[in-house]
Amino acid sequence: CVTSSKLQARPSEVSREEETEFGQIIADAIRKYLNPVFTLENVVDYKDTEAYRLIAEALDDVGYTHDAWEKKVYVAADYGSPTLRRRLMVRATLTGTLPEIKKQPRGNWFDTIEDLVDDLPDAKLSRARNTVIFNGLDAKGIDPFNIKTPILISGYGLGYSGESRASVATASEPAFPLVASTHQFSRLVMPDGRIKRLDARAMA
Repeated sequence: CVTSSKLQARPSEVSREEETEFGQIIADAIRKYLNPVFTLENVVDYKDTEAYRLIAEALDDVGYTHDAWEKKVYVAADYGSPTLRRRLMVRATLTGTLPEIKKQPRGNWFDTIEDLVDDLPDAKLSRARNTVIFNGLDAKGIDPFNIKTPILISGYGLGYSGESRASVATASEPAFPLVASTHQFSRLVMPDGRIKRLDARAMA
């Protein structure tokens, strides 16, 4: 959902109207087709939209057993994924009850891409981006000159504000949500001193 995504800083009135119209289309389909099972997955802030309300009301009207009004948000890492991505999910059924969702041991990002590391392109860093990396490691309590485990780091350059922001994950942790953007860079810092740039395959 573009209008509710954190990447869309200022959604236009047109895009909000389109979002609501699409929510109405889904609500109409729920009432018309009476599918035995319905699921919805979207960005977290979608739960506060008019489109979401229309969908939840349609589930009520048809008589689904559902959890839409609970507005449940799930962290992917809690179910075995190597990422901390948060998503809104709705589950609905016309028969029986909703099954229990059991949490799983958290995965880590390095096990997922370890076989890709050697083939990743070497990173060329500007002084500003080096500063972001050093600041991010320092904030995590990691000595930039004594890295003992592969580090995933992603951040924004210094820009006009003079500030730097970085997210850091060690090899044993799930990755933070990655963004494919020219304003944000993601790097893999290895104990042997190599710095690798994540390509599309590694980010996926």
